[in-house]
Amino acid sequence: MRDKLVCEKIKSALDLLDEIDDMIISQSCECQKVDCEIQDWLHYIENNEIDEKQSVKIMQELQRLRRERRCLHNEYEIEKTFKDNAAKVMGKNTRQFLMVEINKTIKQINSEYKNRILTDEQIEEIISEKKKRGRPKKEELDG
Repeated sequence: MRDKLVCEKIKSALDLLDEIDDMIISQSCECQKVDCEIQDWLHYIENNEIDEKQSVKIMQELQRLRRERRCLHNEYEIEKTFKDNAAKVMGKNTRQFLMVEINKTIKQINSEYKNRILTDEQIEEIISEKKKRGRPKKEELDG
């Protein structure tokens, strides 16, 4: 009775490992697909006149794609940690160390993004720019 149970559990564990391997194999294709879609939208913005309503829709789509890309990138980092520490799966006493490494990776990937070039002031200036009310000054009309 226990022999069949052990075989079933081993099979389940191997099936799960196969699923993880399949995810690892397909991850780069999924990420590349999202990157290409983002680039398509950026080129569309570059090459076409778009109105405010279209801008909002495009930005929402870019935001969705960037979030999907972030999830795929996080998945990659977790999978990389898993692969780098896969030998720890074999020993009952070492599996906990595998989870420690994975949890470290999760903590790192969830840290807050730090801007490389833009300052908070520059971002605030762009996103909170208020439209001027009233008639434009004479100088603006001539230009």
